[in-house]
Amino acid sequence: MSRTEEYKSLIRRFYAKKASEQDMELIRALIDDMEFLGVWEEIWEEQLSETNSDASVPNGKTMFERIVHDERIVKDQKLQPLRTKQGYSRLWKYAGLAASLLLVVVVSFLVRQGLDEKEQQSSVLSLTEEQVVPGKERAMIVLADGSAIDLETLAGDTVLQMDGFSIHKGMDGTISYRFNEKDIEKGQQVFNSIVTPRGGEYALVLPDGTKVWLNAVTTLRYPVVFGEKERVVQMNGEAYFEVSKAEYNHRRIPFIVETGKQRLEVLGTVFNINAYGKNVITTLVEGKVKLSFRDTDMADRVLEPNDQISFDWERKHYTAVKVDPLYIISWKQGNFAFSNASIHDVMDDISRWYDVEVSYKKELDHVRFSGTLSRYENIDKMLELIAMAGEVRFKREGRRVYVLN
Repeated sequence: MSRTEEYKSLIRRFYAKKASEQDMELIRALIDDMEFLGVWEEIWEEQLSETNSDASVPNGKTMFERIVHDERIVKDQKLQPLRTKQGYSRLWKYAGLAASLLLVVVVSFLVRQGLDEKEQQSSVLSLTEEQVVPGKERAMIVLADGSAIDLETLAGDTVLQMDGFSIHKGMDGTISYRFNEKDIEKGQQVFNSIVTPRGGEYALVLPDGTKVWLNAVTTLRYPVVFGEKERVVQMNGEAYFEVSKAEYNHRRIPFIVETGKQRLEVLGTVFNINAYGKNVITTLVEGKVKLSFRDTDMADRVLEPNDQISFDWERKHYTAVKVDPLYIISWKQGNFAFSNASIHDVMDDISRWYDVEVSYKKELDHVRFSGTLSRYENIDKMLELIAMAGEVRFKREGRRVYVLN
């Protein structure tokens, strides 16, 4: 038997769930063998064709693109993220890339092999022809007088002249501000707010050059001109900040984000805040921030990179953990990324992004999910991929999704 035939026999035993421990050890030993990878991909495509599942399950290359940023895979394959001036980037070793591709195929099949053909076909039952599309760039700016501007209706490279300042929509859709100090009275503060709805996201450059990316169902309130002592914004929802440094008379001007009873102070740093519910979750990517908690006797807390603080303002208590920030900021890169997340947390994200309501047939607190998925999938394909992990199925009626066990 040729080596290629031996590889095919080994892989088919794996697909048939007849692989021995010796077989599994051999598969792990071959993850850097390009010939083996080629045979694996060939048989993977055969399996998809035989089960007629390629309409709902992506091929190996597509699946690789989906979860290549999964840090657990990076860690397993010794592909370490490198820091650059622009933030996180990756340098992929060729052999490691191939190993990750194989691991993706293995993981994808392991998820699928626990379900028989009938279960795969019925994991998402859609009772309507109504299409539910992913979110997109949608937001409104609320001016100081209460009037609103629908940013989706503005063409790229548009300038709106206001009293003392102007709002620019760039060709890429990003909103930025310009102002004339002579036209704004000294000490006067004019506030605007940007609001993203369900199924919306947007990018904004604040007057000081700070860049903010807003997730769905998020509000950010900010002055069109920052003061000389501090730069304060208020928000709820979820946003990712890249804060610019600012000085006045050789003194730094702190940047402050207020979310309910939490106050975050930074100099120049990158962080993410999730403030959808009663918990405010702050994750530091780079730099340093100081958190303070109003109406509590808790001391201020200084965060270092990879620190995450979850502050429960009702219980006046917080927990601190170390995390991989790439999971937390994946939404900004166009992905959902979950690590042992509850099905409720997963569906909360999907509900906001696809603008759907979610109902649960029974308690499913025990169901956990890990993986990285594109935010721009059709919702039925998205639900199918989640259902592939087992334990849950879905039924969709228009914009209502039922989670079944």
